Amino acid sequence: MSRDYNNIVQTIDDLKNAQNNLARITKDYSTQPKLLDFYLPSAEHMVSEVESHLKYLLGKETNLSFDTSSESVEPEIWIRLEGKNFNGRGPIATIGSYLQKLNSANKQAVNLLGNIHERFEKARDLLSNLASFDLVSTANGSLKLGLMRSELGNELNYEQLNLFYEEEPSELEKSEDIKVLRELSLEGMKLIAETVAAVDNDVLFDSLKKQYGEKELKKLIHYTKELVPSARSAFDSVSFEANNIDVPFNTIKATKSTRKALVEKEKTLMKESIYISGEGWIRAIDIDGLTGKIRPLHYKDVTLPEIDCIFSDEKYDSSNIAIILDKFVTVKGFLIFNQHQIPVKFDIEEIITEEALAIEED
Repeated sequence: MSRDYNNIVQTIDDLKNAQNNLARITKDYSTQPKLLDFYLPSAEHMVSEVESHLKYLLGKETNLSFDTSSESVEPEIWIRLEGKNFNGRGPIATIGSYLQKLNSANKQAVNLLGNIHERFEKARDLLSNLASFDLVSTANGSLKLGLMRSELGNELNYEQLNLFYEEEPSELEKSEDIKVLRELSLEGMKLIAETVAAVDNDVLFDSLKKQYGEKELKKLIHYTKELVPSARSAFDSVSFEANNIDVPFNTIKATKSTRKALVEKEKTLMKESIYISGEGWIRAIDIDGLTGKIRPLHYKDVTLPEIDCIFSDEKYDSSNIAIILDKFVTVKGFLIFNQHQIPVKFDIEEIITEEALAIEED
């Protein structure tokens, strides 16, 4: 008997138990509305999660779709691009590039938010997979893109989620944690909107700086500014509109002047450094000290013949930096300057090899 078949049988039993629990709660607290309001949402959510997991397993086993809903998908976020070339339509390349930048920015926001959820420490890498959105709708007027959180596959519910726990949790605990994880993507979008709004609101900017620290906020601004129009952009403004009551931020509109303001705000944080994405060859590594040299390093329109680098000890160790020696890589992190504004060190936070880039492109 296959593992998948056993999982299907077990999940059917779990669904029966969840449905029985829902029926019991509805019956037992039918005359106690306060208790019913307290217990009912969790019970309904648990039934929904197990149903989704069963659909996933059946679909995996039979290659058939078990989603019987015929209703159109309602977007959770609207992104409105406005400009003379965006009257209900727009260049595919521009739209695709923008959506990629949006996912990159939301990945940073979700990872940042994940830092405050200590219970997810062991599965931090999984948070990046929760940051993606799918384009599910468009609307006329300006070019209006309707986005919804990507379907991640219900393995998350019961297999990957186990990475979060040292001991087997209760079904209720799993259900609540899944809910928190799925909400992180929308919370990431809210954080991006707040970052844009903070350029005109010093109180909000100081609040974000206090909550997340200068280093993380500087990095977030680096990605967020790519979502608002520059002097060379094909669109003149962009609006972020929540379409989900769980993320109740007001519509935030950004123009080309917003981009300039974000750049200025970025400069006020960690003034001795800039956050960059560059390319170069790893030519020397001190495995014990987690240091090395990149020779040369290219970023934007700048080429540094050589720069000392430090590998983040949160992500890298002697085993995973040894294999990148003499490899051409994309690196992201903070370039540190001395008092004469000469770059002296590169604090690497992320390394992407050519092989990994190829996989991402496929």
